Amino acid sequence: MSRLNFHEELCDLLGKRQVYFQPPKSTKIKYDCFIYKLADIRSSNADNKAYKIDTIYEVTYITTDPDNTIKEEILRRFPKARFSTYYPADGLHHYKYRITYP
Repeated sequence: MSRLNFHEELCDLLGKRQVYFQPPKSTKIKYDCFIYKLADIRSSNADNKAYKIDTIYEVTYITTDPDNTIKEEILRRFPKARFSTYYPADGLHHYKYRITYP
């Protein structure tokens, strides 16, 4: 699966197009949103060949509402998602995940 498929799944989960891939600092970000970046690429090998390649993204869900249920829905939607950390900053709530896709 491609990064664009992953991007569309995040848009679908959020219900809007406020999903940003490695945005430059000049990007005006609207909240609630997802910001994600490539974190790792792992391959499983057999017979000296890669037979499975997983792409791992670091995804941050940023919201003004700490009671929003999207933070749990991420774990339901992506079975290989792992919650990493939470932190508040500037009146926003940041939830970080590592998601292996597909």
